[in-house]
Amino acid sequence: GLDELPQLLNVVLGDMSLVGPRPLTPEDVERLTARYPAFAERFEARPGLTGLAQVCRAEGIIATTDLEAFYARRQSIRMDAWILLRTFGLNVVGRERRLH
Repeated sequence: GLDELPQLLNVVLGDMSLVGPRPLTPEDVERLTARYPAFAERFEARPGLTGLAQVCRAEGIIATTDLEAFYARRQSIRMDAWILLRTFGLNVVGRERRLH
């Protein structure tokens, strides 16, 4: 959404990428890594504006962790392109209209 536009500066500076796991607060990182050790795999990829968990509309920490770990292990230009196209579709077409 439009609220993500300021984060484009972080992409330009190289702190984030367009695609990757969503950034979290340090408190959330510590808490979630302690509860779900597989959560640490998400740090193999640079954080991004959009990610696999978002476009797949993952609900809950386990589903999100699984998708972000999968992305971190298998990230590729092809997957990034698919995620960006899906993000564009979800934001332009919208979630509700796409389902009908």
